[in-house]
Amino acid sequence: MTTIGLQNEQTIYDTFPLPVFSRIQYLMATEAADRATQIADEMHTTVEAYVMAQNRGDPKAVLEFFHKSSPTYESTRQMLHQVFLNYKLKNELLGLSFVGTDDPYAYVRIRQRTEKVEGPDFMDNVTDLLVVLRQDEDAWKIWAQALLGAEAVQPGNAAGER
Repeated sequence: MTTIGLQNEQTIYDTFPLPVFSRIQYLMATEAADRATQIADEMHTTVEAYVMAQNRGDPKAVLEFFHKSSPTYESTRQMLHQVFLNYKLKNELLGLSFVGTDDPYAYVRIRQRTEKVEGPDFMDNVTDLLVVLRQDEDAWKIWAQALLGAEAVQPGNAAGER
């Protein structure tokens, strides 16, 4: 281990001039920004694939996007079984915003339109969700979701789009 010998009233700033510290801070900030961009891209890819799985109507494929250790995994599994048993739905991703990370979680806000194709009475809607994801091996999986808002829309109406 290397130590730095400081003389009397000398500080670390006297030994390493400010530009060196600025450069280190810049490199750290750049690395963090690059990682955030990478995670944001991964979130976008994951959510798009999740919506495509929903549109295929395959509850097992949709459930693969949920983290098996999530406290809501079992209730989600049961809910998906009932939804896909009774409905054929069309889902459209209207928007996705990467919110940030807080190790080990990543947060995205999504707007999604859901319309009934087949099944009993159903209110077509646009939902605004905050989705919490957590890595499971090398893949991001949904850990939890919070409904921020929902609005009913008429079939084929673009009212929910922004």
